[in-house]
Amino acid sequence: MDPHGRQAPVLCIGRCNRAHVTYPKSEQRIPIRLLRGKQRAETYEQMVLRTLECLEQVDTLAVAYYGHPGFFVSPSHRAIRIARERGHEAFMLPSVSSFDCLLADLGLNVASGCQIFEATDLMIRERSIDVCSHVIVMQVSSLGDFGYSFAGFDHRNLASLREYLRKYYPDDFVVTAYYASQFSVAKPRVDQLKVAELTLENVKSIATLYVPPLRTATLHLRRLKEYGIEEKLLQNKTLVPLNVKSEDELIG
Repeated sequence: MDPHGRQAPVLCIGRCNRAHVTYPKSEQRIPIRLLRGKQRAETYEQMVLRTLECLEQVDTLAVAYYGHPGFFVSPSHRAIRIARERGHEAFMLPSVSSFDCLLADLGLNVASGCQIFEATDLMIRERSIDVCSHVIVMQVSSLGDFGYSFAGFDHRNLASLREYLRKYYPDDFVVTAYYASQFSVAKPRVDQLKVAELTLENVKSIATLYVPPLRTATLHLRRLKEYGIEEKLLQNKTLVPLNVKSEDELIG
């Protein structure tokens, strides 16, 4: 959580104020110079060790992370698990993640389905994309890069993500490069571009990629009849039978 920005719920701020130590204070931070050239996994382990070291020195410890402390944050989960194994009472309070900000700033209702991928995991596992759902790809700029650079990532593998998306979407399909506001007085940045335009020049270092649904998912008449909602959902809809063996599948 960010205790000074727009993303910190009142409960989180209250816990921080009551804690004896809130990590990281300036004298407890890991200097940037020690992070350069390191694998991010090493830095995350340092964060865990430093958290546990502080925990042994005080009665109450609050650890603050940007955004949601459990969303795309591995050291928080590991530190809590180890602390509990050592007999401490440890828990996580929810806060507002970049995903929550994206939903609000783009005005999205993802009830029709949503897939969230970390860019590197998406590519190295070649995960299947459901083009009927909302698709969100996190950390696109660090695709295939496990290191750390204070100046930002070089996007050297962004082209491979573009080519992978082209297997699912047409070149002129419009997607969004989203940059959540990091400060309460600033606005988010929202750049719309075509799939074919996913290049270094168009996507900056902290972007989250949002891909809207390409089409509506299939309706299955058998399920509508089973639940007794056929008449309500099919009212004023034009249905097109799919070229499938089963006769109960229609596109609404």
